[in-house]
Amino acid sequence: MWVATPEDFVTSQVKAKGLKVVPSAKVILFGSRAQGDSSKYADRDFMVVTYQKLTDVEQKAIFHAIFELESARSIEIQLIYKTRDEFEA
Repeated sequence: MWVATPEDFVTSQVKAKGLKVVPSAKVILFGSRAQGDSSKYADRDFMVVTYQKLTDVEQKAIFHAIFELESARSIEIQLIYKTRDEFEA
């Protein structure tokens, strides 16, 4: 039986908030949290992959949505934005 962890909750919330701003985006957890070898205080690294480069307005909208989650849970989230071409290169 699969049981959601607090980490699963954070990941699902980051993905939902990113997709709310850019529905066609793919939001990927990577780094030590994704590998399962992070410390308790490690940040969470997410890559937002889109077909076209995000505008400053879109990037700021995602940042502000994620900032609310960071503040509410006292965690640090790092976002990297890549186009699909950059991601696949």
